Amino acid sequence: MKNLILGFLLIFPYISQSQTTIKDFYEIFKHEERKPSQNSETNKVFIDEKNAFIKIENPKDADDAISFKCFTKNDQSKVFGFQYSASQPALGIFMTRTEFYVYQNNEWKNVTEQVCPNIGFKDFWGSQPLPERSLNEFNLHLILPQTGTTILAKSAPATKEQFVYGNLPKEYMKTFEKRKFKVIELKWNKATGKFDIGKRY
Repeated sequence: MKNLILGFLLIFPYISQSQTTIKDFYEIFKHEERKPSQNSETNKVFIDEKNAFIKIENPKDADDAISFKCFTKNDQSKVFGFQYSASQPALGIFMTRTEFYVYQNNEWKNVTEQVCPNIGFKDFWGSQPLPERSLNEFNLHLILPQTGTTILAKSAPATKEQFVYGNLPKEYMKTFEKRKFKVIELKWNKATGKFDIGKRY
């Protein structure tokens, strides 16, 4: 019976969320972009347990990196942010993607749409009349913080590959630079377990 129980635990690892570290959670985190937590020539691991933050990057490629951050609610339940590179260098696309997960019943569930506000071009544009829809393309970068719990949502220009036939409208960059805000703060709300839109600048 003892061996049977041990075998069950090895197959279905159980973690008490109130008694674990960020590294413990990362070790069982499942994602196709997950990086190993061991240092190597192409894998530099930084773990900040105090701030529940992990960053793993390739010293030879600045765009090849991931971040893993824990956000805790008032009831001590946790939401985990995972930021990774979604770049496609061959297409000239350099960007990051950030997703949010909860760990429940030994499974990771993507809750990005439930905890993160839907931010679009108009949120950076301000009160001025929006340009024509074809010029609303942009890339959104959600930067996980090492310290604190405020995420920075940054706007970056689209690349020509994001437009029909790979043609960047000649008015696009001039129009993009007219946006009023470049950064929007997303404030972690411990009561609701969601991010609220904060300051814009």
